[in-house]
Amino acid sequence: MHLAPASGKVSQFQRAGSPMLCDP
Repeated sequence: MHLAPASGKVSQFQRAGSPMLCDP
């Protein structure tokens, strides 16, 4: 989760199921 600077954005991305956050 080095691409998401804000936890709020992470929540939105995680909800969408974006692989970007899971990608190393």
